[in-house]
Amino acid sequence: MPPPPKFDWEAAREHIYRLYITNGQTIEEVRQSLQEYWQIPSTQVPAPRTIRRYLKKWGYKVEDQEPVTKAATEATRRLNAGIIYDDTDLVEEIASLRKEGLQSPEMLQRLRSSGWSDLSMSQLTKLRHQNGLLLRTPAGQEEAAIEKARKIVKEQLESGVSSRYGLVYATSSAKLTSDTFLPRVAVKRVLEEIDLAGIDYRAQE
Repeated sequence: MPPPPKFDWEAAREHIYRLYITNGQTIEEVRQSLQEYWQIPSTQVPAPRTIRRYLKKWGYKVEDQEPVTKAATEATRRLNAGIIYDDTDLVEEIASLRKEGLQSPEMLQRLRSSGWSDLSMSQLTKLRHQNGLLLRTPAGQEEAAIEKARKIVKEQLESGVSSRYGLVYATSSAKLTSDTFLPRVAVKRVLEEIDLAGIDYRAQE
């Protein structure tokens, strides 16, 4: 069967529904099926990112699959979990969301709704670190981040939680305590402002 001219997405929509929702195929399996169905070279098959965009546009979600099909799909995804670290489309999407200033929870939500429904927070964190996509404080919120760091550092010093920590441990403790992203530079600045003498003393112990 000849392929739709310039890949007619509406002509392919019903077929993609059967592949993704009825048969429970993964994005890569959908690509392979489209290639075989229309007998076209792989270079003419839509990229995974493009397919995900249309799945989102049409409202096709993994949650819509039949229970048995969904279970089989999830099992396949768990089996191929390691492949996710080589997904260049995913890395590009993470980089794009980082530029928007999104923090990890919002980033994960957006990624899951964009076709990576089985992505976990630990996988997202590992992908960011592997590709140097460290989080940043959104523009205009630097002072708010410093104030939050100041509050946490004071509470930990007063409670004794970080009273014996040097700069590295005290910084890590404050970042872990925060329920939102807290830049290391903000914590370091506050620690040096509030407890510089104590940090210097403990560093010598």
